[in-house]
Amino acid sequence: MVLAILEGRKTQTRRIVKDTGLYAIEEKYHGEETAKRELSNMATQCPHGQPGDRLWVKETFQLTGKGTPFYRADFHDVDMSGVHIMGGWKPSIFMRRIYSRLTLEITGIKAERLQDISEEDAKAEGVIETMIPYARDCAKLGHDYDGRNLYKILWDSLNAKRGFPWESNPWVWAITFKRINP
Repeated sequence: MVLAILEGRKTQTRRIVKDTGLYAIEEKYHGEETAKRELSNMATQCPHGQPGDRLWVKETFQLTGKGTPFYRADFHDVDMSGVHIMGGWKPSIFMRRIYSRLTLEITGIKAERLQDISEEDAKAEGVIETMIPYARDCAKLGHDYDGRNLYKILWDSLNAKRGFPWESNPWVWAITFKRINP
């Protein structure tokens, strides 16, 4: 996904909504007007930020002997098997802010059910080109591989083991962003 951001193909991300204290968001139980109002209020409580806020991206990296970072994503098309990297790749969770090369500005936030993702939003998640191998597998099996289906595959690969499979249709923050050039 880092490559998708670098190439301008990813401009949106989704994160699980944790407890916000707002519960009247289901239109079928609380009515359309109440649900719209509560969803609007909910968007202002996103813990990941608000429009105008800036985020920095952590990625798998390595430092040279001089302390200069290089990034695993830059080697995506290089066969790294058998190559020994001194100290090994450091997981993204250990990246310090000074080594980040990507800054994003939040341009929009909405709360929605995961399965309400539109085809356009699935494309903004960067899945089309990123998941071409999966798309070919889907085509061989006779399945459609539109953006939503590819996003479902990606979502489950990242979240199903954490207890949030696609089928559970959790509430998510849909965060739209633009890349800020340093």
